[in-house]
Amino acid sequence: MTCVIKPFTFVTITYKVIRFDFLVRDFLFNNHIFLSSRGIILKIGGGSMFLKRMKIGTSYQCDSRTKDLINFYTTVQLNDKEKDIFTKSTILLANHPDFKSLRKRPVSIIFSGESNIELAFPDEVIGTQGSYIFIDYQKWTRLQSGKKLICLLEEFVHHFWDTTDEIKTSEIVCQFIDGLDYDRKTGAYINI
Repeated sequence: MTCVIKPFTFVTITYKVIRFDFLVRDFLFNNHIFLSSRGIILKIGGGSMFLKRMKIGTSYQCDSRTKDLINFYTTVQLNDKEKDIFTKSTILLANHPDFKSLRKRPVSIIFSGESNIELAFPDEVIGTQGSYIFIDYQKWTRLQSGKKLICLLEEFVHHFWDTTDEIKTSEIVCQFIDGLDYDRKTGAYINI
């Protein structure tokens, strides 16, 4: 039996930023989290899966224009500076001139404290689909702040612009950050 956790979301709008505070017994974010006898279920796409070791009681900020498009999950505790980088990435995304015309399929971003994540199917689920961004926190946290931001923006570009082309991705990422440039042959950033 799955029981739905009742909504309990504090929303504060400041400069078009929304803050989400999650509490263990009283939270529901976009109807994506449920309690089960087997633990936390992450609802992805048409089905649902268990995200093992998910942190409950976390909070983050995102631009209000992205709040229905980006689902944030983590198995680690991001520090305040890292949360600010995440927030900045959503603001830059929403401020891009193409943002309004991009696809509006939601994506789940998962920060993992290990080089892998563990998802498991509930007994009643046969299959599922969805869009994901996986961030290996142990590698990401060692990057300089600018590179952390670029990493998040690259993944958002792959998803919302629906591209796998790394050169095109680098070109679009450079549109977010003044003065950032890239090698036209490799896509590598040349003045981070």
